Amino acid sequence: MPDNSFTPFFQDSIKMAEAEMKRKLFIWKKQHELCLLKEVTCVEPYAKKQSDRGAAWRTIASNLNGNKQEGFKVTERSCRDRFKRIMEEFENKEQVEKKASGIDAEYDELDQLCQDIKERMEEVSSQEEAESAKKKLESEKAASMRQMAMETSTEFSGTKGVRALKLNTDTTSELLKPKIVEDVPGKLFGRTQLQAKYYNISAKEIPPLSNG
Repeated sequence: MPDNSFTPFFQDSIKMAEAEMKRKLFIWKKQHELCLLKEVTCVEPYAKKQSDRGAAWRTIASNLNGNKQEGFKVTERSCRDRFKRIMEEFENKEQVEKKASGIDAEYDELDQLCQDIKERMEEVSSQEEAESAKKKLESEKAASMRQMAMETSTEFSGTKGVRALKLNTDTTSELLKPKIVEDVPGKLFGRTQLQAKYYNISAKEIPPLSNG
């Protein structure tokens, strides 16, 4: 009789362990690496937020495992580790060939994908640095405004709510005396005449109409 003493939980654990062993037996070949790099180019896990990158790599693993023709048996971690290894090998190969020949290395399809991804990763990194610098500047500006507000509040409390006047010019008692403006109609008429002069300075007289 079959042994049915295993609990469902234990049976599930055995199945998961067997599935993991099968994935570990998966051997990466060049066509698999090409597929991986193409998925990375589409999904761009390096451009995601840190909290969303795990989900991006799970999407890549799921898409690859759906490729029955190539027989993928990969996990999120195996895809991430393989991608890291491919990029490191590409960097090393590029440096060695440049030192040996003194010219840029020739690329095959795999190398070209690596180069495209490298440039895109550098672009994303630059954008993140610019965004970080912008946030830092905005934070410093906000802190400066809060400091000014606190200083102003302290000044108000020291004058019992009376706002102190801050003028760039000296204020004398003579300047504070009220003045009576005289000859208002005449001044208004003179201003009107001056405005008309500048308005009509480029005007031309219209010739009289001939009798038709």
